[in-house]
Amino acid sequence: MKYVFNPLLPLKIQQLPNNLTDIDTRSHTILSDIGTNTHIQIDTHLVATNPHSDSLAISSTAYTKTTAGQTINVTTAAELTAALAALAAAPSLLGNVIIQLAPGTYTGNFIVPTLLYTGYTLTIQGSLTEVLSDTATGGAVSVFGVGGTKGYAEKTTAAWTVNAYRHKLLMNPSGEYTAIASNTATRILYPKVYFTQFSNTETIKVYDWAVMVTNSAGCIFTILSGANVVFKNIKITNSGAYGSKTSWVMRTIGYSDVQMENCYLSGSDAFGTIHNNGYSTLRLCDSVILGDGRVIRNETAYITATSITSTFHGFIIYLNGSNGSKQGLYNTIGSSVYMLGGILLDGASVAASIGCWTNLNSILFSWTVFIENWGTGYQATLIGFIYDDVNANTFAGNTTNKNPAAAADPGYIS
Repeated sequence: MKYVFNPLLPLKIQQLPNNLTDIDTRSHTILSDIGTNTHIQIDTHLVATNPHSDSLAISSTAYTKTTAGQTINVTTAAELTAALAALAAAPSLLGNVIIQLAPGTYTGNFIVPTLLYTGYTLTIQGSLTEVLSDTATGGAVSVFGVGGTKGYAEKTTAAWTVNAYRHKLLMNPSGEYTAIASNTATRILYPKVYFTQFSNTETIKVYDWAVMVTNSAGCIFTILSGANVVFKNIKITNSGAYGSKTSWVMRTIGYSDVQMENCYLSGSDAFGTIHNNGYSTLRLCDSVILGDGRVIRNETAYITATSITSTFHGFIIYLNGSNGSKQGLYNTIGSSVYMLGGILLDGASVAASIGCWTNLNSILFSWTVFIENWGTGYQATLIGFIYDDVNANTFAGNTTNKNPAAAADPGYIS
């Protein structure tokens, strides 16, 4: 050490190091007012992925902060489970959140948490893959009412395989989507009302789903009470055998708001592919829901084809089995359903099936709906009420269109 004499300074400060080695050998912990951590401990802390146990990982690519809120990119079912668990652990810190699923298959059962702040929404979204791009030579606007016709995109010289595109998504040049009811060799048909028709030389595009969430048992998505969640561009299937509460795709616990946008859901359960329950709202927007047993059970809850942004959409309910009650939509115990915007209920000619059964102080408002191929199209019992706009709905291929056929008590169909 070198010494510099200065009577105004304490002796220690007059000591200067001879070289850098003198500095390097001095331990951080013997200095005053500097805490108890060593340099090594500080370095380890600074490069840690999750240095604080109560925070999200700060260096993981799964949690990327954006100006629109938080985007969580996931590639596996384990990462999806972890992302949902992270949101559940800190719901009041995040605001709007997007979970972006990379193309692929995700197998598991997932619990969707509540984001605490009013108005915040969790969006779980996948992506689509193009399966057809062709040039239109004509199209038609949907015509509703008795004997109404579905809208269609047409190429008169096409030779498409019949129903190769059924239950996929059709996109028009305006970027709007609609679920496809069926296709012939030259036409792709859809039930949606508010869908810009195709003009000659415009491009017809059909999409399938690039993301599938699946399992063979249990409920794939359980929506916790009070959650606001949007599912977008996802195919969700439960391949389990028919049972009771064993092969759901989705169920709401209560007081939640769930939007299915451009989605495909398929299950086989007595309680429904979807069980909407406990004052929850289910928004079906340009989606396809298939089921064996009951397709949708709406219990003390609300279903609409209107999105969060108050836009009208269409959807398709399709019965793909003959087990149990064989119902497209079971509306019960003080529930409400508003079907408008262009909806197809297709019973697939299953005997003794029911398109929509409304009972126990429940209401169905029906406008611009195709009710096709059921044993009974609409059934109302036990003070259930169905408003059937006879000028806008189309019944076709049913053994019985309505039961009761006119005003009756209990049960009423207008």
